[in-house]
Amino acid sequence: MIDPSFEKLVRELISAYEQILSSRRQETLLQMQALTMREKPRTAMKAGLGEVRRLVQEAFRSAGIPDPEDRTILFWLGECFATYPWL
Repeated sequence: MIDPSFEKLVRELISAYEQILSSRRQETLLQMQALTMREKPRTAMKAGLGEVRRLVQEAFRSAGIPDPEDRTILFWLGECFATYPWL
């Protein structure tokens, strides 16, 4: 059985992520383009995504969710494929 508090937290994180995607569309597209670039732009993009990953993981950890590292990876994979189905 999945902990209801975990499901609630995931819904809140997804909602926040969707809000960022819709309110910061240009920045999101630039991040996607930065994945194809070399050196500094790619490094800056990876650092920004790393910070978001850290925040998601910390939210899981603070909520007492078991295996926060694994849950964070699954969260990102699910959001990535839901947001960018062509991947």
